[in-house]
Amino acid sequence: MDGRIRVLESVIESMGDGVAVVDEHGKFVLMNAAARRLYGRGPTDGPVEQWAEIYGVLRADGVTPFPADELPLARALRGEATDQIELFFRNIAHPDGIIVSSTGRPLRDAAGRVCGGIVVLRDISAQKRAEVEMRDTNDRLNRLLEDQERRGQQSRVLAEMSSLLQATSAVDELYAVIADYMERLFPGQAGAFFAYSASRDDLEQKSWWGGFAADEHPLMKPEECWGLRRGRAHRVDGGTTRMRCAHIPPALGGSALCVPVLGPDETLGLLHVRFRAAGDSAREHVLWEEREQVTATAAEYLGLALVNLRLRLALQQQSIRDPLTGLFNRRFLEETLPREIRRAQRKRSTLCVLMLDIDNFKTFNDRYGHAAGDNVLREFSGLLIDNIRATDIASRYGGEEFTIVLPDSPVADARKKAELILEKTRALRVTFNGTGVGPISTSIGLAACPEHCDNAQALMRAADQALYAAKQGGRARVEIFTRGTAGAATV
Repeated sequence: MDGRIRVLESVIESMGDGVAVVDEHGKFVLMNAAARRLYGRGPTDGPVEQWAEIYGVLRADGVTPFPADELPLARALRGEATDQIELFFRNIAHPDGIIVSSTGRPLRDAAGRVCGGIVVLRDISAQKRAEVEMRDTNDRLNRLLEDQERRGQQSRVLAEMSSLLQATSAVDELYAVIADYMERLFPGQAGAFFAYSASRDDLEQKSWWGGFAADEHPLMKPEECWGLRRGRAHRVDGGTTRMRCAHIPPALGGSALCVPVLGPDETLGLLHVRFRAAGDSAREHVLWEEREQVTATAAEYLGLALVNLRLRLALQQQSIRDPLTGLFNRRFLEETLPREIRRAQRKRSTLCVLMLDIDNFKTFNDRYGHAAGDNVLREFSGLLIDNIRATDIASRYGGEEFTIVLPDSPVADARKKAELILEKTRALRVTFNGTGVGPISTSIGLAACPEHCDNAQALMRAADQALYAAKQGGRARVEIFTRGTAGAATV
């Protein structure tokens, strides 16, 4: 029997797992070499209540003290069985700490009474490190996949935004595209686009998204933004005052990015985006590189779109505007008048046309030269613009002839408008090179739809006949077209 006990003790002593046995009083009766290595020392004579302190036992987090009465051996003495309880040992033998899995069982005598306890200990530190490394690796892989997916999505959004920006035909459309797609590029973040005003003394808030207040900063001075002053992207951290843009509120949380929107030879505006903090400083650094790149790309696309839109609008204006007077040209009139007539017919309203001709204009050119004549044309055009409604259409028909389309205007109202223009023209004083040019007068023919005709070609012909009658009647007067006569009735 003693031989078998010695064999058993030898086997236990040579086990890789630690084995410790205590009697019913908590006295250690057995502790093999592996257990001594894991505990960091041999058996203690201290009471159960001091075991956690004596052996440096903490919970698996390596910080929280492990209650002595919850140790597997202590519970075994109470008749409780435990399985794979994780203990963290930090003591002189293990200053960096080890993680041990402990399984405890009560020992009972023939009568079933608890007469001691036994625990089996296994060092699982390497396993835990492998689990942590695997978890970290999986987290990194997941972040890489998320980053790749996000960047792919951002690339698709940027490409779609660029396509839509190039297709816009008005600045308001362009501003709407920016607001929509910047919010898609940076969900949950806020921002705004500021464009230079015509005077270039300040920038106006034109587009905003993500909760950015529409009236937070309606006007901005260029010197308020470090990004505009430096001509490059500028980052502002929420908690710092160093190089902080004046247009950013002091209570800003997170960070902000100011990226100038550039044209070929001038700065067009500012793309301003505010970001909430990511929480992880290392992660924040990676995100900022991505944010700067994406915002800079968006600003580049926006700059190209603004320049192209300006060029298209300029070409459009050149195609429909008279370069000398700035009024609409004859081509625009011929395209617009039929549409206005159809609109008047649907509304059952009257549309009138005034045909105007500057009297004796050839005399101005002969006496003062063509430059002076051009000045008369410009001044007269400005007079027309100042005395018509926003819905009226003034155009230069050709030479010294002009046309005004008056939608929703009865003949009586159109006549009053024509007489007002006559009066204003008589009072017009034009000078050229310090010399007075004039006096100036105009003759006006008036025709109406549907009273006189029902199509654009006939309406223009009727207004021209009325103008001819005004010229024949002595000039500087208004004539209304009279149906059934070659001339017109004097008003």
